[in-house]
Amino acid sequence: MRAIQLDPNYINGNRDLALSLIRYGEYKEAEKYYNKALLLAKEPDKDLEIMHDIEETLNDVGADENVVWTFKHPDPHLLEPPG
Repeated sequence: MRAIQLDPNYINGNRDLALSLIRYGEYKEAEKYYNKALLLAKEPDKDLEIMHDIEETLNDVGADENVVWTFKHPDPHLLEPPG
């Protein structure tokens, strides 16, 4: 949380906070930071990295399949390159 307070546009900070929140079962809150990380990512490879990390963590915690589906299908606009 501190990293995001210092720099709200820090991609990895948003991703890491989402991962932590998932571990605590705070999926709705995690989704906000996950979406922000995807929005900030400028490269498709970074989007894929973020999505992989989230999916792996969801599987580790045994998240419900509906929760997993939500994270695996983000708003397509979040994945569009800027510009």
